[in-house]
Amino acid sequence: MGRLPLDVFASARAESQPGDSIVLLWNAAILQGVRESKLGPPMVARALAIAHTCVFDAWAAY
Repeated sequence: MGRLPLDVFASARAESQPGDSIVLLWNAAILQGVRESKLGPPMVARALAIAHTCVFDAWAAY
C-alpha cells in the first residue's frame, strides 16, 4: 500500500500566504501528497476521506 509523503506538509507550510487558514494549508498538503503518490483512484478517495475527517475532528475540537 502506498503512503503519502510526510515532507509535503513542510512544503505546504512554506508556501502559506497571510490570511490562509490552517485548514487550507492542510488541504494543500493533502492534495500535494496525492499528486506525488502513485495511488489509484479508490485509494486516493479513501485517503482524502480519512484526512478530511481528521481535519474536521481537529476543527470541531475548538
